[in-house]
Amino acid sequence: MSIGSDIFFDSLKADKIRLANGNLILQESELGYVVSGKLPTEVTFSYCWVAVETNLDNADSVLGVSRENAVKRLNGIWNKLNKNNTLATLYKAFMQEYLDLGHMQQIIDEDNTKSYYIPHHCIYKPERTTTLLRAVFDASAKTSTGQSLNSILLNGGSIQDDLFSLVNRFRTHKYPFSADIQKMYRQILVQLSQRYLQRIVWKETNNPPIKRWNR
Repeated sequence: MSIGSDIFFDSLKADKIRLANGNLILQESELGYVVSGKLPTEVTFSYCWVAVETNLDNADSVLGVSRENAVKRLNGIWNKLNKNNTLATLYKAFMQEYLDLGHMQQIIDEDNTKSYYIPHHCIYKPERTTTLLRAVFDASAKTSTGQSLNSILLNGGSIQDDLFSLVNRFRTHKYPFSADIQKMYRQILVQLSQRYLQRIVWKETNNPPIKRWNR
């Protein structure tokens, strides 16, 4: 909870307790005791962790066949698109934009890499006034080995500050504002050697050919 300086000192009471080490002070207030003071900066313990993984660069030995499932789900998408012209127009426009922005590239030559094909589908909400269709790429889809791309990735820590810090920083200036980066994650350039793990399939009509793309 953040309290402005105009009422902070009115909330303080007379009782004050100084802890034995002399660094921390407990100040009584209308809301209970407030802790203030200086914490020791000396580090008395050292910790070290070592993570060993020999197959971080061998994802193709863990993932199995995935293209057949991606094609099956693509055909299922077109069964829905054939029944809804508006949905078909929106989905095709989304994929065309994906291509025009350079967020995917067609694969011309077949290679021997055990690629991971990410199935995709859409969430259609015609009642909305802004984004009617949102495409979802399902990297949790399992391959023939029971593994998915998401299941073999190492989970990193949170890169966002805690909520308390965000709120405090938001109150620092007189005129705060918030903004959104359009298509932020799609603008992250994936290393060329890793793009075989983010492939998709697509076709412009219900009939073949089915084209393969690197995201």
